[in-house]
Amino acid sequence: MKKFWFLALALALALTALAGCSSGSLPEGFVKEDVQREAEDVVTLLSAGEYDSVEALFSSDMKAALDADALEKALGPQLEKLGAFDSVTSEAVAGGKNDQVGDYAVAVLVCKYENGSATYTISIDADGLVCGLYMK
Repeated sequence: MKKFWFLALALALALTALAGCSSGSLPEGFVKEDVQREAEDVVTLLSAGEYDSVEALFSSDMKAALDADALEKALGPQLEKLGAFDSVTSEAVAGGKNDQVGDYAVAVLVCKYENGSATYTISIDADGLVCGLYMK
């Protein structure tokens, strides 16, 4: 349980650092529909328990911080309680830039599940790789 809270805190801090540098509009080279599709793909894979496939979409910094096993331990119990994925009920996309990642896009997806809902915040770098992931 201690590892889960450490992981959740690390992800939240990384996301806060990214969000703190956000400019709002998408940086040049990002297409809103592509960012939404990539984020939706991550949600679909997570909802199906495909943690290795999600890890394969991570940037090198994300892979160093979070592997498939840690991702499953952190999100698996929550996803099991939520039950079957139903739909994305709303989404928003913004962008930002910081020294560590450079330009990035952030997609926030509110998703409906059989037993509740979850909000995902997924950051995607200029190479199309996931550089931030948070589920609430």
